[in-house]
Amino acid sequence: MRKLLSATLITSFGLAAGGCHDWFDKDDHHASSVSQRTTYVAKDDKDSTRETTVRAVSSQTPNALTESHLKQIKGVMADTVNAALTKGGLDNVAGYLAKEDRDRIGKYADNSYPDLDGRVEQILAAWKAKYGTDFDMSKDLAVFDEFRIAGDKLRATATVGKSGEMPEISLRLVNEGTIKNTWRIDIPDDISGQMFKDQMLAHVAGIADRTSAWPADSHEAYRMVARHVFDALNGTPKTYTDVK
Repeated sequence: MRKLLSATLITSFGLAAGGCHDWFDKDDHHASSVSQRTTYVAKDDKDSTRETTVRAVSSQTPNALTESHLKQIKGVMADTVNAALTKGGLDNVAGYLAKEDRDRIGKYADNSYPDLDGRVEQILAAWKAKYGTDFDMSKDLAVFDEFRIAGDKLRATATVGKSGEMPEISLRLVNEGTIKNTWRIDIPDDISGQMFKDQMLAHVAGIADRTSAWPADSHEAYRMVARHVFDALNGTPKTYTDVK
């Protein structure tokens, strides 16, 4: 059939949108319909041509990621970065992890860590001085547009390529919601509570130690901080010096 037909496919999608929080839908489980119109020219038995138009309306794949899911995932990623750059926020970071991860390291994250808080405070002060505003990852969600998010309504992976000395990042997420979507970050199972804290401290310290090398543009700076936080969550050692 591919040798006989030349086709042009025009597909329009209608996706439900709305919000409960900035990145949560109330009725996200209603799949939208997909309308397709296909026009092709084919040769018949008499070697003449005829134009045929086929119309089809079908339901969207039930478990497919919607624009609402993508918005929610990016929102959780932003909230996690904000929690990491908050004094005493390590327990809040743990709150954005998958249940098995929370159960494994949650109590450890509840402890106080003056060394981590001191580094966070250093970053926040330097950020305010350099960019003239408080650090807030939700102000620049465009940072996450460079992530390729693939999967379905239950599990997804957010991937971004290597940048300078910073390695590729592949962040796994799981939807723990039943009535409404609740996306959480699924970190490697071998990350203990101690490693969770140590990796976060290493990456936060790496940011704090190189304030003079921060990008002039705040968008690039948000991008840099987010990558460090996600590397910490994945247990990726802070072995590079490039913070761009």
